[in-house]
Amino acid sequence: MKDKKNAGGLGIKNVFLTLLIATCLAGFYYGFVHLKFIIAKSPQQVRLYYKRVYRFSEQEKADLLKNHAGLWQFNLETMAGGKTARKTDRLEIKENGIVWQVTEWNITMPSDSHAAFCQIRTAFLKPYGVMKNDSMCDAFVLTQAFIGGADTCFGGWNYPELWEFHKDGASLVFNKRRYTSFKGDPADFFPVGSVAYIQSAENQFFKDTVMGTSINQIFAVRKVDPQTGKIRFVPIRDSLNNLSQLFKAEINRECASYTGKEVNQDTITAFIDRYFEPFIISEKLRTFPREIPGKINAAFIVRPDGGVKGITLTSTADIDKMLSEDLSKEIESWRLPFSGEPIKVAYTFKKP
Repeated sequence: MKDKKNAGGLGIKNVFLTLLIATCLAGFYYGFVHLKFIIAKSPQQVRLYYKRVYRFSEQEKADLLKNHAGLWQFNLETMAGGKTARKTDRLEIKENGIVWQVTEWNITMPSDSHAAFCQIRTAFLKPYGVMKNDSMCDAFVLTQAFIGGADTCFGGWNYPELWEFHKDGASLVFNKRRYTSFKGDPADFFPVGSVAYIQSAENQFFKDTVMGTSINQIFAVRKVDPQTGKIRFVPIRDSLNNLSQLFKAEINRECASYTGKEVNQDTITAFIDRYFEPFIISEKLRTFPREIPGKINAAFIVRPDGGVKGITLTSTADIDKMLSEDLSKEIESWRLPFSGEPIKVAYTFKKP
């Protein structure tokens, strides 16, 4: 009887030891992933790209946050490929460096269905320096969630973005867009329930990663079966870091099953006009930290399956190597309408 008890205790210890090892491995994986983010997008990168940046003193950093604190909003209603598109961006900057942001896009999809995409996030703003009147700051994303259709995604965290902004009168020019000060009741600034949603996202994230059974659930899309109401988690290869990734994934899916008119260069150009240029390329160019040409000519081939290959970029002015690589990788990730035959496409992107 004593031996059986010892065996049972040993079994429990083995289970505990196995769980401990699994937890350590998961923690190592988590740390490795985010160490990679931090190394790739660190302040050292800023020093490399901004050799002429004037560095802020500690007092100047505090003054910057104090002078730019407040509720800021940007509203856009534009025509994209003959369809109305709307964007609303609400940004709260606090004196202690904490930032809240809710960004919404309302778009008509290729199937003519209406779609809304939303990103909710909080970040910590760390001022770095100033160049050409723009303040350069690292914004370390703390928590974020995405909503698109029936999908809810929990995005990447603990990685820095580079933000640039300056005051222009009563406006805030943030990443080359002009934001106005919100003068209403602060309680009415963010959409109802959006800020509280981050709390539920954090709780759900804890449940999925700490109590879940798979490390893949760290980066997953939560899908709800409309008939059964059951929730399932679909792992995604990398974490979502911005709203354009969620939007692009939906556009790619619709393009894969596109049943519109005959597909040719004009059809593909219209898709780029309506979706990829305003919602992805323009947003990317606005956040690029260095000078960009007024026009960038792109040439590529749409494969029979809708993928893209053979990308070349040219311009009358020199194209920054980092920009060229970013744009090439972006275009290469697209899924476009296809006809079963290769299609040559030429498109000109303009500086926003």
